Amino acid sequence: VESNGVLLAASSHGILKSTDDGETWVRVISEGVAGNSVEHIDGGFAVIAHSIITKTDKGYISLDNGKTWNDVGTGLPSSWSFKNIFGSQPQYISSLKQAGKYLICASSDGVFRSPDMGKTWEKITLPAVENKGFSLSASGNVIYAMPNKGC
Repeated sequence: VESNGVLLAASSHGILKSTDDGETWVRVISEGVAGNSVEHIDGGFAVIAHSIITKTDKGYISLDNGKTWNDVGTGLPSSWSFKNIFGSQPQYISSLKQAGKYLICASSDGVFRSPDMGKTWEKITLPAVENKGFSLSASGNVIYAMPNKGC
């Protein structure tokens, strides 16, 4: 994904950044993580990274061309966490997108929205899909949530 001359890519070695049209790449998020996805948002990037150590997913945003990153999971309601608690089924993030003023996060626990770039979250009520999660697509202020029907 490109924004303001900065390229970002997800890889098995984390999230990579290039500022010279892809000639050279540096890891910007790499502490035991594999990059799952990169999205352009207003003023920056949103990424999903999977921790190889904890077997959990985390969402991060950068509003300064990938120089610094904020974990957007810290403001989620206490009933929902990116962590696998007490041996329960690992929770995963399937999508992290922006629709209008909202950052939208789809996980195995449902779909959440944040009006303040991940500082606070609220769950969006959608039809139950038995922990299969959702894939998101955004067009302007409209978000489309497609249930994952896989195994």
